[in-house]
Amino acid sequence: MPAGAVLRTLKAKGHVDHEEEGKTHRYFATVTEKAARRSALSKMVDRVFGGSAELLLTHLVEDRKLSADEIKRLRALMQRKSGP
Repeated sequence: MPAGAVLRTLKAKGHVDHEEEGKTHRYFATVTEKAARRSALSKMVDRVFGGSAELLLTHLVEDRKLSADEIKRLRALMQRKSGP
C-alpha cells in the first residue's frame, strides 16, 4: 500500500492529521504513543486471542521465553491489579 494511502487511512481513523505547507503536507500524530499501543493491543487480543488476555499472557510466558525477572514483575503487577 503506498504511503499516501496509509496516511489517508490513518487520518480517516483520527490517528494523524496534517498541515499544508506550500504544495506539501506535514503529517503529525493526534494520539499518544500509549493510546496507540493500547488500541493496537486491544485489537490484537480480540482478533488473535479471541479477547482472552489469559491466552495472550500464556503465549508470552511459554513462547517468548520470559526471564525470571520479567515473570517476577508480571506476577507483582497482577497481584497489585487484583487487590488485597
